Amino acid sequence: MNKQQMVQPSLSRGPSVEMDPQALSKATGNVIVLDALRSQDSWVSDSERKRCHICNKNFSAFRRKHHCRVCGEIVCSPCALKKQLMLPSVGQTEARVCVQCVMGFANPQLDGSGVAASPATIASSAPGGSMFNSIEQTRSQYHSTGGRSQSLNSPQTPLDLPMVPPSSVCDYPLDFEWEHAWPKPPACPDEAERLEDLYSYDILDTPQDDVFDIICDLASKALNCSIAGVSFIDQDRQWFKSSVGLIQEEIPRNVSFCAHVVYTKQPILIADTTLDKRFDRNPLVTGRAGIRFYASA
Repeated sequence: MNKQQMVQPSLSRGPSVEMDPQALSKATGNVIVLDALRSQDSWVSDSERKRCHICNKNFSAFRRKHHCRVCGEIVCSPCALKKQLMLPSVGQTEARVCVQCVMGFANPQLDGSGVAASPATIASSAPGGSMFNSIEQTRSQYHSTGGRSQSLNSPQTPLDLPMVPPSSVCDYPLDFEWEHAWPKPPACPDEAERLEDLYSYDILDTPQDDVFDIICDLASKALNCSIAGVSFIDQDRQWFKSSVGLIQEEIPRNVSFCAHVVYTKQPILIADTTLDKRFDRNPLVTGRAGIRFYASA
Protein backbone atom coordinates (compact mmCIF):
# COMPACT_ATOMS: atom_id res chain seq x y z
CA MET A 1 0.00 0.00 0.00
CA ASN A 2 1.32 3.40 -0.90
CA LYS A 3 0.80 6.70 0.81
CA GLN A 4 -2.04 7.67 -1.51
CA GLN A 5 -4.05 4.65 -0.35
CA MET A 6 -3.74 5.58 3.29
CA VAL A 7 -6.89 6.94 4.95
CA GLN A 8 -6.96 8.53 8.37
CA PRO A 9 -10.12 7.87 10.40
CA SER A 10 -12.16 10.99 11.08
CA LEU A 11 -13.58 11.59 14.52
CA SER A 12 -17.36 12.06 14.68
CA ARG A 13 -19.80 10.88 16.74
CA GLY A 14 -29.16 -26.01 7.44
CA PRO A 15 -29.57 -27.74 10.94
CA SER A 16 -33.00 -28.18 12.48
CA VAL A 17 -33.81 -24.99 14.33
CA GLU A 18 -36.28 -26.83 16.54
CA MET A 19 -33.35 -28.60 18.18
CA ASP A 20 -31.19 -25.49 18.56
CA PRO A 21 -32.60 -22.64 20.72
CA GLN A 22 -29.92 -20.22 19.54
CA ALA A 23 -30.64 -20.94 15.89
CA LEU A 24 -34.36 -20.68 16.61
CA SER A 25 -33.84 -17.29 18.23
CA LYS A 26 -32.01 -15.98 15.17
CA ALA A 27 -34.68 -17.44 12.90
CA THR A 28 -37.39 -15.54 14.79
CA GLY A 29 -35.64 -12.18 14.68
CA ASN A 30 -35.04 -10.55 18.04
CA VAL A 31 -37.01 -13.10 20.07
CA ILE A 32 -34.87 -14.96 22.61
CA VAL A 33 -35.95 -18.53 23.30
CA LEU A 34 -35.51 -19.72 26.90
CA ASP A 35 -36.67 -22.65 29.01
CA ALA A 36 -37.49 -20.36 31.95
CA LEU A 37 -36.67 -17.03 33.56
CA ARG A 38 -34.39 -16.79 36.58
CA SER A 39 -36.31 -17.43 39.79
CA GLN A 40 -36.58 -14.31 41.96
CA ASP A 41 -35.24 -16.35 44.87
CA SER A 42 -31.89 -16.57 43.08
CA TRP A 43 -31.65 -12.91 42.06
CA VAL A 44 -28.69 -10.95 43.39
CA SER A 45 -29.77 -8.98 46.46
CA ASP A 46 -30.20 -5.23 46.04
CA SER A 47 -27.89 -4.65 48.99
CA GLU A 48 -25.01 -6.44 47.25
CA ARG A 49 -24.71 -4.01 44.36
CA LYS A 50 -23.94 -0.31 44.68
CA ARG A 51 -22.89 -0.14 41.04
CA CYS A 52 -24.11 -1.60 37.78
CA HIS A 53 -22.66 -5.07 37.30
CA ILE A 54 -21.80 -4.28 33.66
CA CYS A 55 -20.80 -0.63 33.26
CA ASN A 56 -19.67 -0.18 36.89
CA LYS A 57 -21.47 3.16 37.26
CA ASN A 58 -23.04 4.10 40.59
CA PHE A 59 -26.79 3.78 40.97
CA SER A 60 -28.71 6.97 41.69
CA ALA A 61 -32.13 8.53 41.36
CA PHE A 62 -31.41 8.92 37.66
CA ARG A 63 -29.63 5.57 37.20
CA ARG A 64 -32.05 2.98 38.51
CA LYS A 65 -31.46 -0.65 39.40
CA HIS A 66 -32.94 -3.46 37.33
CA HIS A 67 -32.64 -7.21 37.70
CA CYS A 68 -31.79 -9.16 34.58
CA ARG A 69 -34.55 -11.76 34.22
CA VAL A 70 -32.09 -14.23 32.72
CA CYS A 71 -29.04 -14.15 35.02
CA GLY A 72 -30.47 -12.31 38.05
CA GLU A 73 -27.72 -9.69 38.17
CA ILE A 74 -28.37 -6.03 38.97
CA VAL A 75 -27.72 -3.57 36.15
CA CYS A 76 -28.64 0.01 35.27
CA SER A 77 -31.25 1.11 32.72
CA PRO A 78 -28.83 1.59 29.78
CA CYS A 79 -27.44 -1.91 30.37
CA ALA A 80 -30.88 -3.56 30.65
CA LEU A 81 -32.65 -4.05 27.34
CA LYS A 82 -36.33 -4.82 26.93
CA LYS A 83 -36.34 -8.01 24.88
CA GLN A 84 -39.00 -10.31 23.54
CA LEU A 85 -38.65 -13.75 25.13
CA MET A 86 -40.28 -17.03 24.13
CA LEU A 87 -41.04 -19.24 27.14
CA PRO A 88 -42.70 -22.69 27.08
CA SER A 89 -44.94 -21.76 30.01
CA VAL A 90 -46.35 -18.42 28.82
CA GLY A 91 -45.36 -18.06 25.19
CA GLN A 92 -43.91 -14.74 24.02
CA THR A 93 -43.42 -12.04 26.63
CA GLU A 94 -41.27 -8.95 27.24
CA ALA A 95 -38.68 -8.71 29.99
CA ARG A 96 -35.52 -6.81 30.87
CA VAL A 97 -32.34 -8.65 29.93
CA CYS A 98 -28.82 -7.36 30.55
CA VAL A 99 -26.66 -6.72 27.51
CA GLN A 100 -24.18 -9.37 28.65
CA CYS A 101 -26.85 -12.07 28.44
CA VAL A 102 -28.11 -10.72 25.11
CA MET A 103 -24.60 -10.85 23.65
CA GLY A 104 -23.88 -14.24 25.15
CA PHE A 105 -27.00 -15.77 23.67
CA ALA A 106 -26.88 -14.12 20.25
CA ASN A 107 -23.12 -14.55 19.76
CA PRO A 108 -21.95 -17.71 21.56
CA GLN A 109 -18.25 -18.43 21.74
CA LEU A 110 -16.68 -19.74 18.60
CA ASP A 111 -14.29 -22.63 18.76
CA GLY A 112 -10.84 -21.55 19.86
CA SER A 113 -8.13 -22.62 17.47
CA GLY A 114 -5.13 -21.03 19.13
CA VAL A 115 -5.01 -18.33 16.47
CA ALA A 116 -4.68 -14.86 17.91
CA ALA A 117 -7.79 -12.75 18.13
CA SER A 118 -7.45 -9.10 17.27
CA PRO A 119 -7.42 -6.62 20.09
CA ALA A 120 -10.03 -4.98 22.19
CA THR A 121 -8.77 -1.43 22.02
CA ILE A 122 -8.98 1.80 23.95
CA ALA A 123 -7.53 4.97 22.47
CA SER A 124 -7.48 8.53 23.68
CA SER A 125 -6.61 11.99 22.44
CA ALA A 126 -4.99 12.86 25.77
CA PRO A 127 -2.15 11.09 27.64
CA GLY A 128 -3.13 8.86 30.51
CA GLY A 129 -6.05 6.50 30.88
CA SER A 130 -7.39 3.47 32.67
CA MET A 131 -8.47 -0.07 31.95
CA PHE A 132 -11.85 -1.40 33.03
CA ASN A 133 -11.94 -5.05 34.10
CA SER A 134 -15.19 -5.85 32.33
CA ILE A 135 -13.56 -5.22 28.96
CA GLU A 136 -11.25 -8.17 29.54
CA GLN A 137 -14.20 -10.23 30.81
CA THR A 138 -16.22 -9.31 27.75
CA ARG A 139 -13.32 -10.24 25.46
CA SER A 140 -12.86 -13.64 27.09
CA GLN A 141 -16.58 -14.44 26.90
CA TYR A 142 -17.34 -13.18 23.42
CA HIS A 143 -14.16 -13.73 21.41
CA SER A 144 -13.61 -15.01 17.91
CA THR A 145 -10.51 -16.11 16.08
CA GLY A 146 -9.10 -14.32 13.10
CA GLY A 147 -9.00 -10.84 14.47
CA ARG A 148 -11.99 -9.28 16.15
CA SER A 149 -11.14 -5.91 17.62
CA GLN A 150 -12.90 -3.60 20.01
CA SER A 151 -11.72 0.02 19.86
CA LEU A 152 -12.30 3.01 22.11
CA ASN A 153 -11.17 6.64 22.19
CA SER A 154 -11.60 8.88 25.21
CA PRO A 155 -10.34 12.43 25.84
CA GLN A 156 -9.97 11.80 29.56
CA THR A 157 -9.69 9.08 32.16
CA PRO A 158 -13.31 7.91 32.32
CA LEU A 159 -13.35 6.10 35.65
CA ASP A 160 -11.67 6.41 39.00
CA LEU A 161 -9.25 3.56 38.36
CA PRO A 162 -5.46 3.30 38.66
CA MET A 163 -3.51 5.17 36.01
CA VAL A 164 -1.35 3.19 33.62
CA PRO A 165 2.27 4.34 33.30
CA PRO A 166 3.49 5.30 29.83
CA SER A 167 4.88 2.43 27.78
CA SER A 168 7.72 2.96 25.31
CA VAL A 169 9.23 -0.53 25.26
CA CYS A 170 8.35 -3.58 23.18
CA ASP A 171 10.10 -6.93 23.35
CA TYR A 172 10.03 -7.78 19.64
CA PRO A 173 12.02 -6.31 16.74
CA LEU A 174 10.60 -3.45 14.70
CA ASP A 175 11.27 -3.04 10.99
CA PHE A 176 11.65 0.55 9.79
CA GLU A 177 12.96 -0.45 6.35
CA TRP A 178 10.19 0.95 4.20
CA GLU A 179 8.91 4.27 2.88
CA HIS A 180 7.08 5.39 6.05
CA ALA A 181 8.37 6.91 9.29
CA TRP A 182 6.65 4.38 11.55
CA PRO A 183 7.56 0.67 11.69
CA LYS A 184 5.98 -1.95 9.48
CA PRO A 185 3.11 -3.92 11.04
CA PRO A 186 4.85 -7.07 12.30
CA ALA A 187 4.28 -10.24 10.29
CA CYS A 188 2.48 -12.99 12.20
CA PRO A 189 4.21 -16.38 12.03
CA ASP A 190 0.81 -18.09 11.77
CA GLU A 191 -0.68 -15.52 9.39
CA ALA A 192 -1.86 -18.05 6.80
CA GLU A 193 -3.73 -20.05 9.42
CA ARG A 194 -5.16 -16.90 11.00
CA LEU A 195 -6.48 -15.62 7.68
CA GLU A 196 -7.91 -19.01 6.78
CA ASP A 197 -9.85 -19.04 10.04
CA LEU A 198 -11.01 -15.46 9.55
CA TYR A 199 -12.27 -16.08 6.03
CA SER A 200 -14.02 -19.28 7.12
CA TYR A 201 -16.43 -17.21 9.23
CA ASP A 202 -17.47 -15.22 6.13
CA ILE A 203 -17.98 -12.09 8.25
CA LEU A 204 -16.03 -9.47 6.32
CA ASP A 205 -18.16 -6.78 4.63
CA THR A 206 -21.36 -8.08 6.23
CA PRO A 207 -24.14 -5.71 7.39
CA GLN A 208 -24.36 -4.23 10.86
CA ASP A 209 -25.30 -6.61 13.66
CA ASP A 210 -27.10 -5.78 16.90
CA VAL A 211 -24.67 -7.87 18.94
CA PHE A 212 -21.61 -5.95 17.80
CA ASP A 213 -23.44 -2.63 18.11
CA ILE A 214 -24.23 -3.52 21.72
CA ILE A 215 -20.58 -4.32 22.40
CA CYS A 216 -19.50 -0.94 20.99
CA ASP A 217 -22.18 1.00 22.83
CA LEU A 218 -21.48 -0.80 26.11
CA ALA A 219 -17.74 -0.22 25.88
CA SER A 220 -18.15 3.42 24.90
CA LYS A 221 -20.58 4.18 27.72
CA ALA A 222 -18.71 2.18 30.34
CA LEU A 223 -15.45 4.02 29.70
CA ASN A 224 -16.88 7.37 28.57
CA CYS A 225 -15.01 7.04 25.28
CA SER A 226 -15.90 8.88 22.09
CA ILE A 227 -14.66 6.10 19.79
CA ALA A 228 -15.50 2.41 20.00
CA GLY A 229 -15.32 -0.27 17.38
CA VAL A 230 -15.44 -4.01 16.75
CA SER A 231 -13.22 -4.88 13.82
CA PHE A 232 -11.54 -7.69 11.94
CA ILE A 233 -8.07 -7.54 10.41
CA ASP A 234 -7.47 -9.30 7.11
CA GLN A 235 -4.38 -9.25 4.90
CA ASP A 236 -4.57 -5.57 3.97
CA ARG A 237 -7.03 -3.75 6.21
CA GLN A 238 -8.74 -3.36 9.55
CA TRP A 239 -12.47 -3.54 8.79
CA PHE A 240 -14.99 -2.28 11.34
CA LYS A 241 -18.01 -4.49 11.79
CA SER A 242 -19.43 -1.87 14.12
CA SER A 243 -18.15 1.44 15.42
CA VAL A 244 -18.96 4.59 17.35
CA GLY A 245 -17.24 7.87 16.46
CA LEU A 246 -15.66 6.66 13.20
CA ILE A 247 -16.68 7.59 9.66
CA GLN A 248 -14.47 5.10 7.82
CA GLU A 249 -15.55 1.47 7.57
CA GLU A 250 -11.91 0.39 7.29
CA ILE A 251 -8.33 1.61 7.59
CA PRO A 252 -5.15 0.21 6.00
CA ARG A 253 -3.46 -2.48 8.02
CA ASN A 254 -0.14 -0.67 7.71
CA VAL A 255 -1.41 2.08 10.06
CA SER A 256 -3.41 -0.19 12.37
CA PHE A 257 -2.28 -0.22 16.01
CA CYS A 258 -4.15 -3.50 16.38
CA ALA A 259 -1.81 -5.26 13.95
CA HIS A 260 0.74 -5.32 16.77
CA VAL A 261 -1.67 -7.12 19.08
CA VAL A 262 -2.48 -9.69 16.42
CA TYR A 263 1.26 -10.36 16.30
CA THR A 264 1.97 -10.47 20.05
CA LYS A 265 -1.29 -12.16 21.10
CA GLN A 266 -0.92 -10.13 24.29
CA PRO A 267 -2.76 -7.09 25.66
CA ILE A 268 -1.18 -3.70 24.98
CA LEU A 269 -1.81 -0.63 27.11
CA ILE A 270 -0.16 2.68 26.19
CA ALA A 271 -0.73 5.76 28.35
CA ASP A 272 0.94 8.07 25.81
CA THR A 273 1.47 6.91 22.24
CA THR A 274 3.95 9.73 21.60
CA LEU A 275 6.36 7.91 23.93
CA ASP A 276 6.06 4.54 22.20
CA LYS A 277 8.32 3.88 19.22
CA ARG A 278 5.70 1.64 17.61
CA PHE A 279 3.19 4.45 17.32
CA ASP A 280 4.80 7.86 17.88
CA ARG A 281 5.14 8.56 14.12
CA ASN A 282 1.95 6.80 13.06
CA PRO A 283 -0.50 9.14 11.25
CA LEU A 284 -3.20 8.11 13.72
CA VAL A 285 -1.04 9.85 16.34
CA THR A 286 0.43 12.71 14.31
CA GLY A 287 -2.65 13.37 12.15
CA ARG A 288 -6.23 14.49 12.72
CA ALA A 289 -7.17 11.59 14.99
CA GLY A 290 -4.44 12.57 17.47
CA ILE A 291 -4.71 9.35 19.45
CA ARG A 292 -2.71 9.38 22.67
CA PHE A 293 -4.05 6.69 25.02
CA TYR A 294 -4.35 3.18 23.60
CA ALA A 295 -5.18 -0.19 25.10
CA SER A 296 -6.04 -3.48 23.46
CA ALA A 297 -6.49 -7.11 24.31
